[in-house]
Amino acid sequence: MRRLKGLFQRLRKPVNYSASDPENFSEIWSFTSNRLRIFSLVIAVFLALLFTGLYFFSPLFVSYQGSKGIKRELLEDQAKEIKNLQDELNMHEKYINSMRLILLGEVPLDVDLDSLSATSTSKIESLYSQNDTIAAQLAEKVREDMRTTTKSDKTALFYAPVKGVVSQDFGGLEHPGIDVVTEKNANIVACLAGTVVYSGYSRKDGYVMIVHHSGGFLSVYKHCKTIFKKTGDRVQIGDPIGIVGDSGENSKGPHLHFELWNDRHPVDPKRFISFKK
Repeated sequence: MRRLKGLFQRLRKPVNYSASDPENFSEIWSFTSNRLRIFSLVIAVFLALLFTGLYFFSPLFVSYQGSKGIKRELLEDQAKEIKNLQDELNMHEKYINSMRLILLGEVPLDVDLDSLSATSTSKIESLYSQNDTIAAQLAEKVREDMRTTTKSDKTALFYAPVKGVVSQDFGGLEHPGIDVVTEKNANIVACLAGTVVYSGYSRKDGYVMIVHHSGGFLSVYKHCKTIFKKTGDRVQIGDPIGIVGDSGENSKGPHLHFELWNDRHPVDPKRFISFKK
């Protein structure tokens, strides 16, 4: 114990350190410290150099340096994927806008949809007030519908939007749907799950709703008294979406004008749905 105490006292004993010029023995610099402090300083410097060397030569640092090139490649691939997705969203937006123009009677039914891509945006914007962000979100939802496992038009299971008497049958391009007369204030339900791509009022057709479904189907509900869903909403089969009414100049009494489109062409809804009570 005495030896350790004596060693500790010797280490704490002040010592003068200096440097002098060998030619004239003049002092260049000097300082006073003790051996304990000098020893601690040497140990600290040694440990700092040791840890620095271990860090720069460790596999972690080498892999980090090598990952910079990999990250750049990943960013470039992600940028390409984002560009492709944006182009696809733009394509679906043009498709939705073109179908709206046709289904709302703004252009003839026999016009090629591809030619509508040059239609002025002001005309499209006059049909519905949506900003670019909402339009992109809507296109994304429609794209999700298109990614859904689809069924052919022969096997798809539809639900009758209303039950009643068909007062006017499908007439091709002249009458691309059917008119169903039912009780007053009857609920209108979605014939299939999908995304609402239009919900608004038209002078000729009154309150109108258009729903996009998987398998290339679109369903159209016209002359509603009121509608419950807005553009961008998702609906499930059988969900109430409106009430039968008599709105619009083309209506001659309370009924539902219902259209079903497949791959850009109107089809007879009675091929897929029974409207009898």
